[in-house]
Amino acid sequence: MIGKRKVFVTAAVCAAFGRAWAQAPQFATLDIEWENAVRYVDVVSPNPRTFMPFYGIADIVSVNGKPARGSWVLGGRLIALFPTPMPGQAIGDLGRATLVDMHLEILQADGARVGSIMTSGFTGGNAPPGLPAGFFCNLAVTGGTGA
Repeated sequence: MIGKRKVFVTAAVCAAFGRAWAQAPQFATLDIEWENAVRYVDVVSPNPRTFMPFYGIADIVSVNGKPARGSWVLGGRLIALFPTPMPGQAIGDLGRATLVDMHLEILQADGARVGSIMTSGFTGGNAPPGLPAGFFCNLAVTGGTGA
C-alpha cells in the first residue's frame, strides 16, 4: 500500500508523483489529495527489472481543501533508462525510471461528476529544466473533461 499523496495539477504541467508545476502566463492550480493508494505489479517480463508493468489506484479525498470523491489511476511500465544501468536494465541517456499515464476522475462530495485530468510522461531522475529540485517526473497534461 502507498501512503497519502497530493498532486497539484496546472494548465500546462510537468508533474511529479505528489505535485506538479507549470510555467504559463495564466494558470489555475488544483491541489488534489488522495489516499488509500494500492500498487499492483505484474511480473510478466522475462527480466522483472526492465519493462515490468505496474498500476496504482487511490481514492481522491479533496480538491483545493474541499471534500471530494473520485479515483486516481496510474498505469505504467518500468523502463529504467539510465546511462550506467545495473545488470538486466536497459541503457539510455534519459535517466528515467518509468513511463506512465495518470488519470484523475473527480466527483463532488455528493457524487456529482466534475471532470477528469489525464497526464502522460516519465518518472524518476532529475527535475526537468525550469522546475525546482525535488521534482522527479516529467509529465504533461494530455487531456481532460468537465470543469
